[in-house]
Amino acid sequence: MTESPMIKYMRQIARFRWPVIFLVFAFTGFFVSQLQHVTVRTDYKVFFGPDNPELLTLEALEDTYTNADYFLIAVHTQDGDLFNARHLQAIVDLTEEGWQAPYSIRVDSLSNFQHTTTDEDDLYIADLIEEPTNYSPADLTAIKAVALNEPSLVHRLVSDDGKTAGVMVTLHFPEGDNEDYSPEVAKFSADLVEKFARAYPDLVFARTGMTLFEYAMFEVMQKDMAKLVPVMLSLIAVIIFTTLRSISATVITLVMLIMAAVSSAGVAAWIGIVFTSPVTMSPLMVLTLALANSMHILVAALQSMQQGKDKQAAITESLAVKFKPVLVTTITTIIGFSSLNFSEAPPLGAMGTVAACGILIAWMFSMTFLPAAWLVMPFGGQALAKDRQWYLEKTADFVIGNSKACIWFIGLSALILIALIPTNEFGDTFNEYFPKSSQLRKDTDFTTANLTGPYTLEFSLGSGEVDGISSPDYLLELEKFTAWLNEQPEVMHVYVFSDVQKRLNRTMHGDDPAWYRVPDNRLLAAQYLLLYEMSLPFGLDLRSQLSVDRSATKIVIILNEISSVAMRDFKIQSEAWLRNNAPESMHAEGGSAAVMFAFLSLRLISGMLIGTGLAFVLISAVLMIALQDIRLGLISLIPNMFPAAVTLGIWGLTVGQIGMIASVITAATLGLVVDDTVHLLNAYAHARAKKKFSPPESVRYALVHVGKAVWSTTIVLAGGFLVMAFSEFKPNQQLGTLVAMTISIAIVLDFFLLPAVLLHLDKDS
Repeated sequence: MTESPMIKYMRQIARFRWPVIFLVFAFTGFFVSQLQHVTVRTDYKVFFGPDNPELLTLEALEDTYTNADYFLIAVHTQDGDLFNARHLQAIVDLTEEGWQAPYSIRVDSLSNFQHTTTDEDDLYIADLIEEPTNYSPADLTAIKAVALNEPSLVHRLVSDDGKTAGVMVTLHFPEGDNEDYSPEVAKFSADLVEKFARAYPDLVFARTGMTLFEYAMFEVMQKDMAKLVPVMLSLIAVIIFTTLRSISATVITLVMLIMAAVSSAGVAAWIGIVFTSPVTMSPLMVLTLALANSMHILVAALQSMQQGKDKQAAITESLAVKFKPVLVTTITTIIGFSSLNFSEAPPLGAMGTVAACGILIAWMFSMTFLPAAWLVMPFGGQALAKDRQWYLEKTADFVIGNSKACIWFIGLSALILIALIPTNEFGDTFNEYFPKSSQLRKDTDFTTANLTGPYTLEFSLGSGEVDGISSPDYLLELEKFTAWLNEQPEVMHVYVFSDVQKRLNRTMHGDDPAWYRVPDNRLLAAQYLLLYEMSLPFGLDLRSQLSVDRSATKIVIILNEISSVAMRDFKIQSEAWLRNNAPESMHAEGGSAAVMFAFLSLRLISGMLIGTGLAFVLISAVLMIALQDIRLGLISLIPNMFPAAVTLGIWGLTVGQIGMIASVITAATLGLVVDDTVHLLNAYAHARAKKKFSPPESVRYALVHVGKAVWSTTIVLAGGFLVMAFSEFKPNQQLGTLVAMTISIAIVLDFFLLPAVLLHLDKDS
């Protein structure tokens, strides 16, 4: 009798078991050594592809004007007035200290606001606050009046109630990645706040700014790895041992999973993948994903040992039976995660690549290390105790007896939940990526509530000619746009160049309020601007507002707390107003970090439709080829089309807000949900073809023989991903929760909908 290829293969594995184990450890060791070359990026721009329209708009703004990197320290008094000598001295000192920040190029605050006065025809410009301890009560009252009546300050550097002020430090980093420099800035600002909090215990200090958020992402990555890895390993160990009831099988599986996870991270470092927050989750995902194959193989091997077979015969039979479904599920899972490379967000594509590499490595280990270690490890009386699996038999009885009800109930429920998908609000808010319990999030929320917000919209508005910003017509158009903006409920503050010209015009006319308007003479406006710029101290020039050739100015709109949907709508409305009401030279696209994230989810979803569609086609083809039955292949698609959509419907009903993870959930889970389907259909097809069972008998056979391995792997997969829900980074939380929900829904469909459909569509001829 001719030996099967698997028997021959296992004979070689048995013969060279120790060299096989050594080679697998050497393979792992090599890629572990590559981890020293890991590159980490926390710059928020890493989430956007090089052709992203919002990124291009922001980069154009940064090329024309001062870089937008900054941090802001808010100073708040809960009792009394900020405008007294002691509190103002704190602002003066904090402003001076701000200049010492690494990479600082500008510091703006109440104290160094360039206040303009005149003496006859001479224009004088000086800091609004210089020596607070020498001021009389009348001086303090006058300073407060200036600050609270200056449009360019209120809701930007001072609150309208006079209880909160801000010190904004603008940064310019050298060439390179921000994460090389942001730790210095984060530490400096934290030390500065701690120092002033000790010196002024009666004041509240809060830090915010994009640079601090970028560093916070790095801290979250470190905390997640330190916190989630032990939890995930412990959970997996408990589930494995509870399912297999074998210490040796548990040890083999855990060692294999850890090697697959660290190898995937090493491969990523080796091929130059940049580690971002999503990518750091990939090894954790591999820990969970790699378990499915080993669970199916080990459950089958232990069941064979129950029947009296020795270790080698048991693992040989298990590999022979499980090789095909395990290979198919590996291929489908790799296809699903690889399709993330169609995403417009590079970190999501990199996450998919690392996960796909880890899954491939895990399959290789399942075919080599697992059987070799199985032959080496002692089992004896550890084999799986006899389990009648009565619950699977009851499930089979229920589905066979109520197949129509299962189809109608599950089908209608799925359609109703899918119809709720539009109730989700699709969008990302960078501030909300971090938990409310984090200090930076608390400080940002505090600053938003008491001073100014992190959400901005910026425009570069051209005049159509060099030095055209002094044209009265151009300044009047700025005024019209500003007036419209101030009427909008979303707007907290408008920082616009025309305010400078109005202030200068008033000052040059004896501070007469009637002259607080833009000059009506171009030459006069140009002279005002020249005098003003010549008098400004170093570091406080107008580069942040004016283009080099004076053909355009930047207008910064600070918004109230705003949702992603409202941000998108407001941007579109603002651009439409410019097109309909302003000269063509002022037609512009609005940009900012907040705008980029507001549009991120929508752009990712549209971009991922291609990847998900291609993955679905490829996975469908793999299933049809593997099952060698087009009819069963088509039937297999039914329970796999709905889980992700149903999950998004439930999310819309219960949460209602979802970010960039919505774009990857279908692609990321498509290969996973196919896993259970493949094993059930493989067993069903075996019963139909080899055992000549009827459809009801084949359904029973499939549920009873592979049901335990299926629900066990589902519990592990769902539980493993659910651990990610405890990440401090919101996208990772959503990814873990949504994948766990999708996998859980998939097993319900596989146990109740798939068998019911088979009973009705796969009739005996």
